[in-house]
Amino acid sequence: MSTGGGHRTVSVCIATHERVAMLGRTLAGIAAQEPAPLEVVVSDSSPGASAAAVVAEAARAMPTVSVRHLRSPRRALPWQRWWAAREVHGDVVLFLDDDIVLRQGALARLLAAYHEAGRDGASVAGIGFPVIEGDTTVEAPPPGLRERWLGLVGMAPGSKSAGGLTIALPNPSTGGLVPVRWLCGGAMSYPRAVLARIGQLDALSDLYERQLGKGEDAVLSAQASRHGALYVVAEPLVVHLDTSASVPRANAQAGWRRGLWGTWGRAHTMRGVADDPAAYRRDWARLALLETARSLSAAARAPWQPARGRQLRDRPQ
Repeated sequence: MSTGGGHRTVSVCIATHERVAMLGRTLAGIAAQEPAPLEVVVSDSSPGASAAAVVAEAARAMPTVSVRHLRSPRRALPWQRWWAAREVHGDVVLFLDDDIVLRQGALARLLAAYHEAGRDGASVAGIGFPVIEGDTTVEAPPPGLRERWLGLVGMAPGSKSAGGLTIALPNPSTGGLVPVRWLCGGAMSYPRAVLARIGQLDALSDLYERQLGKGEDAVLSAQASRHGALYVVAEPLVVHLDTSASVPRANAQAGWRRGLWGTWGRAHTMRGVADDPAAYRRDWARLALLETARSLSAAARAPWQPARGRQLRDRPQ
């Protein structure tokens, strides 16, 4: 089955939880797209009705688009995405986080990218976007001790190690359509036929609810890549509104206790992304040793101030 250039319609799926103001801006960005999407489905795990009101307002702003609010029984992000995707009918399913805004022309460029990548019957399993943080393109930091220790120096943007460590996506200013090995969950799309073949990843949703499933986008990408190639449109078309926890950096302040737990969680998703079991064990051992050393150092300096600790991440989250 070819999943290449025959795509004509896009269904947008947004998972949200108690971020009404940002959700409104996300929906406004979709309303400005030409061509418009076939439909928009918001999967909402918020306890109140505020998100439903925002969706209703967006539906009035997009009278030619089917805009629907869907109450999700679970908060796990992989579940919410699947919960929305099972309701749509477009050729391509575009997943957006509720703090992402599409610039004008993003959907048109996405469809053009599917046509470009799928020429001559090539199978395309997914196309996504790198994101601009707060309307500013941020260059990835140069390789340092961390990258040398993990064996990531010299690896291409958007690639991954055989053991499941993902490398930051190409900069949005790179330009063009770039082949990659994983897609960012904030703005990633897959042919609906590919998602149907993957199905719901129940184990991933369970891990996410236990706070052990970070990196779920890379796991879904790994599943999709079995059905074709992955690409990103390396152009400044997607803006991330919430930069408080996502400014690119080698480590994120998270508290040394939480950092250790988060690093343990990466073991689960790395296993789902890795190409080789032996390489996975090697990469995981390096990751765990580095994070343990940093957490022990932070705990020794300030054992009662966990916010001084650091959580190792192999890419910006």
